[in-house]
Amino acid sequence: MSPLYQLHGLRLRSEIPLSATVAESAPQNGAQRQQHDAEVTRGSDRSVPGEPADEDPLAEMTLPGGAGYSLTKAPHGYLLRFYLTCEIEISRDLRSLVVHADPTADPDLLALLVEGNAVAVILGLRGQFVLHASAVLVGDSAVGFVGGAGMGKSTMAAVMCSGGASVFADDLLSVEFKNGGAICHKGPQVIRLRPGAASLAEGLDGPSGASPDGRTTVALTTDTAQTATLGALVIPSPSREAQELNVRRLSLTDAAIALARYPRVTGWKIDEPWRLHFRGAAQAARTIPVYSAQIPWGPPFGDLLAGLSRALQLSVPPPVKI
Repeated sequence: MSPLYQLHGLRLRSEIPLSATVAESAPQNGAQRQQHDAEVTRGSDRSVPGEPADEDPLAEMTLPGGAGYSLTKAPHGYLLRFYLTCEIEISRDLRSLVVHADPTADPDLLALLVEGNAVAVILGLRGQFVLHASAVLVGDSAVGFVGGAGMGKSTMAAVMCSGGASVFADDLLSVEFKNGGAICHKGPQVIRLRPGAASLAEGLDGPSGASPDGRTTVALTTDTAQTATLGALVIPSPSREAQELNVRRLSLTDAAIALARYPRVTGWKIDEPWRLHFRGAAQAARTIPVYSAQIPWGPPFGDLLAGLSRALQLSVPPPVKI
Protein backbone atom coordinates (compact mmCIF):
# COMPACT_ATOMS: atom_id res chain seq x y z
CA MET A 1 0.00 0.00 0.00
CA SER A 2 1.37 3.42 -0.98
CA PRO A 3 1.92 6.08 1.71
CA LEU A 4 -0.87 8.57 2.38
CA TYR A 5 0.31 12.20 2.19
CA GLN A 6 -1.45 15.33 3.37
CA LEU A 7 -0.84 18.56 1.47
CA HIS A 8 -2.83 21.66 0.60
CA GLY A 9 -6.01 20.19 2.07
CA LEU A 10 -5.81 16.98 0.03
CA ARG A 11 -4.98 13.44 1.10
CA LEU A 12 -2.96 11.83 -1.68
CA ARG A 13 -2.06 8.16 -1.72
CA SER A 14 1.03 8.19 -3.92
CA GLU A 15 3.44 5.66 -5.39
CA ILE A 16 5.76 8.60 -6.10
CA PRO A 17 7.48 9.74 -2.87
CA LEU A 18 6.42 13.30 -2.01
CA SER A 19 7.91 15.83 0.38
CA ALA A 20 4.62 16.32 2.23
CA THR A 21 3.48 15.09 5.64
CA VAL A 22 2.96 11.33 5.74
CA ALA A 23 -0.35 10.54 7.42
CA GLU A 24 -0.14 6.78 7.00
CA SER A 25 2.93 4.85 5.91
CA ALA A 26 2.24 1.25 7.05
CA PRO A 27 -0.28 -0.97 5.23
CA GLN A 28 -3.72 -0.91 6.83
CA ASN A 29 -6.71 -3.18 6.44
CA GLY A 30 -10.42 -2.46 6.08
CA ALA A 31 -11.76 0.29 8.32
CA GLN A 32 -8.28 1.11 9.66
CA ARG A 33 -7.19 2.43 6.28
CA GLN A 34 -7.66 6.19 5.97
CA GLN A 35 -9.68 7.49 3.05
CA HIS A 36 -7.89 9.47 0.37
CA ASP A 37 -9.03 12.23 -1.96
CA ALA A 38 -6.90 11.04 -4.87
CA GLU A 39 -4.42 8.30 -5.72
CA VAL A 40 -1.19 8.85 -7.67
CA THR A 41 0.22 5.86 -9.52
CA ARG A 42 3.24 5.49 -11.78
CA GLY A 43 2.33 4.43 -15.31
CA SER A 44 4.59 3.23 -18.08
CA ASP A 45 7.22 5.53 -19.55
CA ARG A 46 6.43 7.05 -22.92
CA SER A 47 7.64 9.82 -25.18
CA VAL A 48 6.04 13.15 -24.23
CA PRO A 49 5.60 15.77 -27.00
CA GLY A 50 6.44 19.45 -26.58
CA GLU A 51 2.97 20.70 -27.52
CA PRO A 52 -0.65 20.30 -26.37
CA ALA A 53 -2.53 17.10 -27.12
CA ASP A 54 -5.15 19.00 -29.15
CA GLU A 55 -5.87 22.49 -30.44
CA ASP A 56 -8.37 23.43 -27.75
CA PRO A 57 -6.62 23.13 -24.35
CA LEU A 58 -8.40 23.95 -21.09
CA ALA A 59 -5.14 25.47 -19.81
CA GLU A 60 -1.82 26.14 -21.49
CA MET A 61 1.49 27.81 -20.70
CA THR A 62 4.61 27.89 -22.88
CA LEU A 63 7.91 28.93 -21.31
CA PRO A 64 11.31 29.77 -22.82
CA GLY A 65 13.38 26.81 -23.94
CA GLY A 66 10.41 24.65 -24.85
CA ALA A 67 9.17 24.10 -21.28
CA GLY A 68 5.51 24.45 -20.43
CA TYR A 69 2.32 22.49 -19.87
CA SER A 70 -1.19 21.99 -21.19
CA LEU A 71 -4.43 20.55 -19.83
CA THR A 72 -6.81 18.98 -22.32
CA LYS A 73 -9.91 16.82 -22.22
CA ALA A 74 -9.41 13.09 -22.69
CA PRO A 75 -11.65 10.00 -22.80
CA HIS A 76 -10.75 9.20 -19.18
CA GLY A 77 -11.15 12.79 -18.01
CA TYR A 78 -8.14 15.08 -18.46
CA LEU A 79 -4.58 14.92 -19.73
CA LEU A 80 -2.05 17.20 -18.00
CA ARG A 81 1.08 17.33 -20.12
CA PHE A 82 4.40 18.82 -19.00
CA TYR A 83 6.24 19.21 -22.25
CA LEU A 84 9.04 16.71 -22.87
CA THR A 85 8.83 15.59 -19.22
CA CYS A 86 5.68 13.70 -18.23
CA GLU A 87 1.96 13.27 -18.80
CA ILE A 88 -0.59 12.82 -16.03
CA GLU A 89 -3.88 11.14 -16.83
CA ILE A 90 -6.50 12.56 -14.45
CA SER A 91 -9.83 10.82 -14.02
CA ARG A 92 -13.03 12.77 -14.54
CA ASP A 93 -13.82 12.64 -10.80
CA LEU A 94 -10.28 13.94 -10.03
CA ARG A 95 -9.56 10.94 -7.80
CA SER A 96 -6.96 9.15 -9.96
CA LEU A 97 -3.67 10.48 -11.35
CA VAL A 98 -1.52 8.19 -13.50
CA VAL A 99 1.95 9.60 -14.21
CA HIS A 100 3.75 8.65 -17.43
CA ALA A 101 7.34 9.94 -17.56
CA ASP A 102 9.34 10.64 -20.68
CA PRO A 103 12.34 8.26 -20.72
CA THR A 104 14.71 11.25 -20.86
CA ALA A 105 13.13 13.14 -17.94
CA ASP A 106 14.77 13.64 -14.55
CA PRO A 107 12.89 11.24 -12.20
CA ASP A 108 13.27 13.69 -9.30
CA LEU A 109 11.19 16.21 -11.24
CA LEU A 110 8.07 14.02 -11.07
CA ALA A 111 7.39 14.62 -7.37
CA LEU A 112 7.90 18.36 -7.82
CA LEU A 113 5.37 18.50 -10.65
CA VAL A 114 2.83 16.31 -8.83
CA GLU A 115 2.86 18.15 -5.50
CA GLY A 116 3.01 21.59 -7.15
CA ASN A 117 1.52 22.09 -10.60
CA ALA A 118 -0.68 18.98 -10.71
CA VAL A 119 -2.17 19.61 -7.26
CA ALA A 120 -2.80 23.25 -8.24
CA VAL A 121 -4.73 22.08 -11.32
CA ILE A 122 -6.73 19.56 -9.25
CA LEU A 123 -7.61 22.22 -6.68
CA GLY A 124 -8.60 24.64 -9.44
CA LEU A 125 -10.89 22.05 -11.04
CA ARG A 126 -12.38 21.37 -7.58
CA GLY A 127 -13.22 25.08 -7.21
CA GLN A 128 -10.66 25.83 -4.51
CA PHE A 129 -9.13 29.32 -4.17
CA VAL A 130 -5.38 28.91 -4.69
CA LEU A 131 -2.76 31.66 -4.64
CA HIS A 132 0.78 31.72 -5.99
CA ALA A 133 2.20 32.23 -2.51
CA SER A 134 4.42 30.95 0.26
CA ALA A 135 3.43 31.07 3.92
CA VAL A 136 5.01 30.90 7.34
CA LEU A 137 3.48 30.22 10.73
CA VAL A 138 4.04 32.92 13.34
CA GLY A 139 2.49 31.77 16.61
CA ASP A 140 -0.96 30.44 15.75
CA SER A 141 -1.43 32.47 12.55
CA ALA A 142 -0.01 32.24 9.06
CA VAL A 143 1.44 35.08 7.01
CA GLY A 144 1.37 34.58 3.25
CA PHE A 145 3.74 36.13 0.69
CA VAL A 146 1.96 36.46 -2.65
CA GLY A 147 3.49 37.15 -6.05
CA GLY A 148 4.74 35.92 -9.37
CA ALA A 149 7.97 34.11 -10.14
CA GLY A 150 11.04 35.92 -8.83
CA MET A 151 9.14 38.33 -6.55
CA GLY A 152 10.70 36.92 -3.37
CA LYS A 153 7.98 34.69 -1.93
CA SER A 154 10.33 31.89 -0.88
CA THR A 155 13.05 34.36 0.08
CA MET A 156 10.69 36.16 2.45
CA ALA A 157 9.59 32.83 3.93
CA ALA A 158 13.25 31.89 4.48
CA VAL A 159 14.01 35.22 6.15
CA MET A 160 11.06 34.78 8.49
CA CYS A 161 12.07 31.19 9.29
CA SER A 162 15.63 32.28 10.07
CA GLY A 163 14.11 34.35 12.88
CA GLY A 164 11.95 31.59 14.35
CA ALA A 165 8.87 31.27 12.14
CA SER A 166 7.87 27.87 10.70
CA VAL A 167 7.43 27.31 6.99
CA PHE A 168 3.82 26.34 6.24
CA ALA A 169 3.68 26.25 2.45
CA ASP A 170 5.91 27.22 -0.45
CA ASP A 171 4.83 28.42 -3.90
CA LEU A 172 1.19 27.30 -3.50
CA LEU A 173 -1.31 28.41 -0.87
CA SER A 174 -4.80 26.88 -0.69
CA VAL A 175 -7.26 29.17 1.13
CA GLU A 176 -10.75 28.58 2.49
CA PHE A 177 -13.17 31.04 4.06
CA LYS A 178 -14.97 29.91 7.21
CA ASN A 179 -16.94 31.66 9.95
CA GLY A 180 -16.02 35.14 8.79
CA GLY A 181 -12.28 34.37 8.61
CA ALA A 182 -9.83 32.52 6.42
CA ILE A 183 -7.74 29.42 6.89
CA CYS A 184 -4.92 28.06 4.76
CA HIS A 185 -3.74 24.50 4.27
CA LYS A 186 -0.29 23.15 4.99
CA GLY A 187 1.94 22.19 2.08
CA PRO A 188 5.32 20.47 1.87
CA GLN A 189 7.61 22.14 4.41
CA VAL A 190 10.43 22.65 1.95
CA ILE A 191 11.67 26.06 0.84
CA ARG A 192 13.15 26.33 -2.65
CA LEU A 193 15.54 29.26 -3.03
CA ARG A 194 16.72 30.79 -6.29
CA PRO A 195 20.50 31.21 -6.72
CA GLY A 196 20.42 34.87 -5.63
CA ALA A 197 18.97 33.91 -2.22
CA ALA A 198 20.66 30.52 -1.77
CA SER A 199 22.96 31.89 0.96
CA LEU A 200 19.91 32.07 3.26
CA ALA A 201 20.01 28.28 3.49
CA GLU A 202 23.05 28.56 5.78
CA GLY A 203 20.94 30.28 8.44
CA LEU A 204 18.12 27.74 8.41
CA ASP A 205 17.97 24.73 10.70
CA GLY A 206 17.26 21.97 8.21
CA PRO A 207 18.96 19.72 5.66
CA SER A 208 19.65 21.42 2.34
CA GLY A 209 19.89 19.99 -1.15
CA ALA A 210 19.28 20.83 -4.79
CA SER A 211 16.00 20.67 -6.67
CA PRO A 212 15.72 19.51 -10.29
CA ASP A 213 14.91 23.08 -11.37
CA GLY A 214 18.25 24.40 -10.11
CA ARG A 215 17.19 25.83 -6.75
CA THR A 216 18.58 25.22 -3.28
CA THR A 217 16.11 23.35 -1.09
CA VAL A 218 15.85 23.43 2.69
CA ALA A 219 13.58 20.98 4.53
CA LEU A 220 12.14 22.59 7.66
CA THR A 221 9.71 19.95 8.87
CA THR A 222 7.90 20.85 12.09
CA ASP A 223 4.96 19.28 13.88
CA THR A 224 2.24 21.79 13.02
CA ALA A 225 -1.48 21.41 12.37
CA GLN A 226 -2.72 20.89 8.81
CA THR A 227 -4.59 24.19 8.83
CA ALA A 228 -3.89 27.63 10.25
CA THR A 229 -5.71 30.94 10.48
CA LEU A 230 -4.47 33.20 7.70
CA GLY A 231 -3.68 36.43 9.49
CA ALA A 232 -2.17 38.54 6.70
CA LEU A 233 -1.09 38.52 3.06
CA VAL A 234 1.96 40.45 1.91
CA ILE A 235 2.84 41.27 -1.71
CA PRO A 236 6.63 41.81 -1.73
CA SER A 237 8.31 44.23 -4.11
CA PRO A 238 12.09 43.70 -4.04
CA SER A 239 14.14 46.82 -4.75
CA ARG A 240 17.90 47.28 -5.13
CA GLU A 241 17.46 51.05 -4.73
CA ALA A 242 15.25 51.17 -1.62
CA GLN A 243 17.09 52.04 1.57
CA GLU A 244 14.39 51.02 4.03
CA LEU A 245 11.38 48.77 4.34
CA ASN A 246 8.11 50.41 3.28
CA VAL A 247 4.91 48.55 4.17
CA ARG A 248 1.39 49.81 3.56
CA ARG A 249 -1.99 48.20 3.87
CA LEU A 250 -3.98 48.11 0.65
CA SER A 251 -7.54 49.29 0.33
CA LEU A 252 -10.21 46.70 -0.33
CA THR A 253 -10.27 47.46 -4.07
CA ASP A 254 -6.49 47.53 -4.47
CA ALA A 255 -6.13 44.32 -2.46
CA ALA A 256 -8.68 42.46 -4.60
CA ILE A 257 -7.02 43.62 -7.82
CA ALA A 258 -3.55 42.71 -6.55
CA LEU A 259 -4.53 39.22 -5.38
CA ALA A 260 -6.37 38.55 -8.64
CA ARG A 261 -3.02 38.90 -10.47
CA TYR A 262 -1.48 35.88 -8.76
CA PRO A 263 -3.35 32.60 -9.30
CA ARG A 264 -1.20 29.49 -8.98
CA VAL A 265 -2.36 28.29 -12.41
CA THR A 266 -1.96 31.19 -14.84
CA GLY A 267 -2.77 29.45 -18.11
CA TRP A 268 -6.52 28.75 -17.83
CA LYS A 269 -8.32 29.03 -21.18
CA ILE A 270 -11.78 28.42 -19.73
CA ASP A 271 -13.90 30.87 -17.77
CA GLU A 272 -14.97 29.03 -14.62
CA PRO A 273 -11.54 28.78 -12.88
CA TRP A 274 -11.01 32.50 -13.49
CA ARG A 275 -14.44 33.38 -12.10
CA LEU A 276 -13.70 31.34 -8.98
CA HIS A 277 -10.28 32.97 -8.62
CA PHE A 278 -11.61 36.54 -8.95
CA ARG A 279 -14.38 35.72 -6.48
CA GLY A 280 -11.82 34.30 -4.06
CA ALA A 281 -9.56 37.33 -4.45
CA ALA A 282 -12.44 39.66 -3.62
CA GLN A 283 -13.43 37.62 -0.57
CA ALA A 284 -9.82 37.44 0.61
CA ALA A 285 -9.55 41.24 0.35
CA ARG A 286 -12.67 41.58 2.52
CA THR A 287 -11.47 39.00 5.04
CA ILE A 288 -7.67 39.26 5.36
CA PRO A 289 -5.40 42.33 5.78
CA VAL A 290 -3.39 42.67 2.57
CA TYR A 291 -0.15 44.66 2.41
CA SER A 292 2.34 45.75 -0.20
CA ALA A 293 5.95 45.79 0.99
CA GLN A 294 8.84 47.47 -0.81
CA ILE A 295 11.84 45.56 0.44
CA PRO A 296 15.53 46.54 0.33
CA TRP A 297 16.94 43.54 -1.49
CA GLY A 298 20.01 41.58 -0.43
CA PRO A 299 21.59 39.46 0.67
CA PRO A 300 22.38 40.49 3.31
CA PHE A 301 18.83 41.16 4.47
CA GLY A 302 19.72 42.87 7.76
CA ASP A 303 16.84 43.37 10.20
CA LEU A 304 14.15 42.68 7.63
CA LEU A 305 12.36 40.21 9.92
CA ALA A 306 12.09 42.69 12.79
CA GLY A 307 11.03 45.52 10.50
CA LEU A 308 8.37 43.51 8.73
CA SER A 309 6.98 42.15 12.00
CA ARG A 310 6.74 45.65 13.43
CA ALA A 311 5.05 46.97 10.31
CA LEU A 312 2.43 44.25 10.24
CA GLN A 313 1.64 44.64 13.94
CA LEU A 314 1.32 48.41 13.67
CA SER A 315 -0.65 48.37 10.43
CA VAL A 316 -3.43 45.90 11.28
CA PRO A 317 -5.83 48.39 12.93
CA PRO A 318 -7.84 50.38 12.06
CA PRO A 319 -10.11 48.77 9.44
CA VAL A 320 -9.52 49.79 5.87
CA LYS A 321 -11.83 52.52 4.53
CA ILE A 322 -12.96 52.20 0.94
